Amino acid sequence: MLILLPPSEGKTAPADGPTLDLEALSFPRLHRVRDQVSRALVRLAATRRAAEVLGLGPTQADASGLAGADIGGLLDEAADGGLLVDLRSGAYVNLGKPSADLAPRTATVRVLHEQDGRRTVVSHFNKATKGRLVRALLVEGAQPTSVDELVVAWRDLGWTVEQDGTRLDVVTTGAH
Repeated sequence: MLILLPPSEGKTAPADGPTLDLEALSFPRLHRVRDQVSRALVRLAATRRAAEVLGLGPTQADASGLAGADIGGLLDEAADGGLLVDLRSGAYVNLGKPSADLAPRTATVRVLHEQDGRRTVVSHFNKATKGRLVRALLVEGAQPTSVDELVVAWRDLGWTVEQDGTRLDVVTTGAH
């Protein structure tokens, strides 16, 4: 099982700190590709066309992490024939979509909050809820190998999960 977590974005650029150490990241075989992509993004960020090429609106101009380049082929390699649990938000999903072979083994997860019979898409606590979902799987030692098994695992752990094909809606009411 490969889990894609939603990225953490800083709202302001850090004043100092360590630089990105590509060699310290998981999947060392991706080092060369990561290096090429990061160098290309740095070059692109120096141009006036960066926002246009990356598909960014005026409020996202400084967020070049929202690149529209397709790196979906890397997902197939990283998933290695197993289940892919995609917890990324919509803007990041376009960064790398699963191939036709991987798509049936890819669970996309949306968090909804239900109150007084009305459901809304969770935004503020979205990442926190997704983190609790992953933690629950890891603590329990669950190792689902299909989208259906993932649904059963989360339901067994007390989560309300509704399934529409490979899209999973996790419905919260404040209890989690």
